[in-house]
Amino acid sequence: QFPAEGLLCAPCRMAAPEFERAVAYGIYEDGLREMVHLLKYERMRSLARPLGRLLAEAIETLAADAGGDLTGAAEWAVVAVPLYPSKERQRGYNQAVLLADAALAELKRTRPEWKLRAAHGKMRRVRDTKSQFSLTPKGRRRNLIGAFAVADARALAGREVLLVDDIYT
Repeated sequence: QFPAEGLLCAPCRMAAPEFERAVAYGIYEDGLREMVHLLKYERMRSLARPLGRLLAEAIETLAADAGGDLTGAAEWAVVAVPLYPSKERQRGYNQAVLLADAALAELKRTRPEWKLRAAHGKMRRVRDTKSQFSLTPKGRRRNLIGAFAVADARALAGREVLLVDDIYT
């Protein structure tokens, strides 16, 4: 069962996050965990489409939580969390980009009035990090300090950013 909307998880109550809202497209267990693992480590790129549809539904939930929708004058920059360059070369792709692009394709079909634009290259990972999965909440935050840089600040200045990753940790 999901917690009531508006409630913060224990780690967020202890140290407020630096983002406004977060949403997950499911609990990382059972079949969903297997699908993400297959996409991420077994090169089953075709799983990005069904997972992207789930992500699109989650983004619609996030929009509803924000008070309606994502329309308005501002264009939203959709940025997939970048992998460290050597890790992306080894894997052959960034699974967060595949998920974000699949979700964007679905949302362009179902919510054409939303101004969402992929901006994946606007952020880069400048430091290789440990896997977040096995770390404590405090360790996860410490692990990410200095790991990312904005590659094109002007492209993101004054815009809302929808950051997409495969697993929310």
